[in-house]
Amino acid sequence: MTLKKSSKTARDGAEPSTPPGAVWEDGLRCVVFTVGELTCAVEIEAIQEINRGVSITPVHRAPESIKGVINLRGDIVTVIDMMARMEQEPIEVGPETPLLIVNMKGEHYGLIADTVDDILFAPGHSLEAPPPNMRGVAGKYFSRIFKMDGKLAGILDLDKILDI
Repeated sequence: MTLKKSSKTARDGAEPSTPPGAVWEDGLRCVVFTVGELTCAVEIEAIQEINRGVSITPVHRAPESIKGVINLRGDIVTVIDMMARMEQEPIEVGPETPLLIVNMKGEHYGLIADTVDDILFAPGHSLEAPPPNMRGVAGKYFSRIFKMDGKLAGILDLDKILDI
């Protein structure tokens, strides 16, 4: 089964159709990063910028996955600890910890990752829906998967990962 990629992007709130075994003809450009042992990716259209060494202000009584907020040129941005969100030990934030600023439906969020590895184009023939038996975090938060350097990378479904 072959699908045409929607002209909408994650920023527009488009929900990708992901029947098992589906592929996307056009492919997509994405930023690849690690969260613990998981290799994750976000469509590049959703990334506003990548920062390091930002000062995060904790928020009292926030869920564990909310690390706090930052002031980004006058905008208050909620910072998500991707390790905690993926049900792993929270990330220790240091001066070199990458923060991916994403724009989702007009709101800015910061995603804390372990490393930012690459910006690449994933050809449509390499993109597949996660298999129906994929459980845990990958099955919950990945909209598509692809092979990269002999391992699997998951495209994050920002609607789900940011539903806090």
